[in-house]
Amino acid sequence: MTSLPTDFLSTPVSGVTATRIDFDNTPLPEYADLQAYVVDNVLSAHERATLLSAAQASGPWQRAMIKVGNGRQRQEDDQCKCGRLIWDSPEVAQKVWDRVKVFVPEITILVRQAELTGGSAAMRGEVWETSRLNKRLRFLKYEGGE
Repeated sequence: MTSLPTDFLSTPVSGVTATRIDFDNTPLPEYADLQAYVVDNVLSAHERATLLSAAQASGPWQRAMIKVGNGRQRQEDDQCKCGRLIWDSPEVAQKVWDRVKVFVPEITILVRQAELTGGSAAMRGEVWETSRLNKRLRFLKYEGGE
């Protein structure tokens, strides 16, 4: 596997923007009480190339599959027609989270937000802190016609 430089993602990047998705104005209004963000420009062009090279060294691209339950998957080209690479890297996931978290402060600490933590946790006043991203990094590759 290609190793990343020790200082990978250790310096700030400029031009990062975070936009909260307004589910009322999407085809998914049932998610109106939930929070999701699109965070753009988290990686520089050089960082993207470095990260992609390291991920590609971890294994081959495969067709993306849809989970169907009980640990099974199947190919559904009408829903997910692309290549996928899965790379488990807790270290890289943490570096990405360290870069992103300052742009989404609304989701780093959750208190009494039943729609996100559940009613019982909210009633008990539990404090939930987002501590990391999923270590299973997923890369999707779309090609002509996909």
